[in-house]
Amino acid sequence: MPGSIRSEKIVFVQPVGNYHGDRGIKNYIQSRRTYLLNNAEVKQVAPVIASATLQNTAGQAWESPKSGEEAWVTAQVSAANGIFGVHLFYSDRLTGNFTAINMFDDGQHHDGAVADGPYGASLPGQSAGVSDAVLYRSSSHATARRASYLPAGAEHDVFVYQVQPQPATSVPVAINEFHGGKCLYRVTDETGDYDDWIELFNLSTDPVDISGFFLTDNPANLDKFEIPAGTVIPGHGY
Repeated sequence: MPGSIRSEKIVFVQPVGNYHGDRGIKNYIQSRRTYLLNNAEVKQVAPVIASATLQNTAGQAWESPKSGEEAWVTAQVSAANGIFGVHLFYSDRLTGNFTAINMFDDGQHHDGAVADGPYGASLPGQSAGVSDAVLYRSSSHATARRASYLPAGAEHDVFVYQVQPQPATSVPVAINEFHGGKCLYRVTDETGDYDDWIELFNLSTDPVDISGFFLTDNPANLDKFEIPAGTVIPGHGY
């Protein structure tokens, strides 16, 4: 009707029935929560990973392994309902996929005696300077398969260790001279810049190919600068 005002009203209807009940959605959620918390599978207690230790092949705890040397990891695991399996996940970087290996309590993996609680496994040797990220997972109970992790925040929280660098004792090349910072006798490079530089000397009488070797000023980044292919130092030369 022209010139009239139309009035509308929105009505919220309380749902009823088997799902929500007459008392509303809040009571339904509370009821479902109580049901799930009392479910037999949900109530299964997860295993406990009490501690973990990294060892080198000499048995030294928390000592970084040498280049190419395997490392042993042991974890103390217990569970009231029995342990289905213990797994060790590792990677040579902090992002990407982890590799899973089984841990054993058989007395043959740096784990003490048979069935005494500690589980052990070995990590493959890595190159010097490589950091390994390690996390542990334990799952127990053959039906529920509840799982625990150490660290508890895995995968975003992991254990990390670094492989020890090994000095190159068989290469007869020495750093003979180094110029860096404010130096009276600094010279320019091919572009006219005053860069830091080093001089290498071959101590032997034979030429030495140092292609693929690395230079660094940071122990945490051992492959910072790779010497270009075709770099050969003559005998007793520079």
